[in-house]
Amino acid sequence: GDEGQSYNQYNEDLIQMRNVWLLIYSAIFASCLSMLFFKRRSNFIAVGALAMNSLVLLAFVTGGLFDLATLRTSYIHQSLVEYYHRGLTYILLRYLAVVVMIALLWFNHKISRHQLFNVQLRKSTQLYFHFIVLLLLSSEMVHWLELAKVENSFRLSLSILWGCYGLFLVVLGLSRDLKHVRVGGIVLFAFTLVKLFAYDMSDMSTILKTIVMVTLGALLLTASFIYNKYKSSTGNETP
Repeated sequence: GDEGQSYNQYNEDLIQMRNVWLLIYSAIFASCLSMLFFKRRSNFIAVGALAMNSLVLLAFVTGGLFDLATLRTSYIHQSLVEYYHRGLTYILLRYLAVVVMIALLWFNHKISRHQLFNVQLRKSTQLYFHFIVLLLLSSEMVHWLELAKVENSFRLSLSILWGCYGLFLVVLGLSRDLKHVRVGGIVLFAFTLVKLFAYDMSDMSTILKTIVMVTLGALLLTASFIYNKYKSSTGNETP
């Protein structure tokens, strides 16, 4: 009889889909635990919910977003499309996961304000909140730039986003007397400057470098103006 042909075309995207679905189910379970806390107001449930929510969010931004990026790449390039269908599900799954994670982030923020937790933990949770938001925004920007087939989307565009978010944190910290948020914004802004000069501008044209420097100067002037405006009014911090 005829010998069978070996089959070596595997749909490795199924692994990424499995990972994302596991994170979605974990987030749903953590959300249910958070809602149970709002009903029972138990200290034990509060600690468990805060810890689980934080772990699921961290797993999503450190692993889930990379799995979703792999699925996006498969959708764009239609790899092995003769064997497997690369449909809109690859994109829609991303937004199902993001919506679930945003809800979980909101639950985490509310639980951290419980009187059980001290001021230092509340401050850490606030910084963690902005860390997760920044990574979600960064991932979303790269996602749409990749769909638009913009090359090196992770370079200048991310620096602009991080610079603006750093400025936002400085303004937020000044307006609400939150020193840790203000310092976090300054650190993010400084890191963005290092990334901009050490990496982003290495291959830019002269015109683009000029535009970047003007934009950067405008952000620095804005930050300086806002800081001087609120400097006299920054007194006691609120947790």
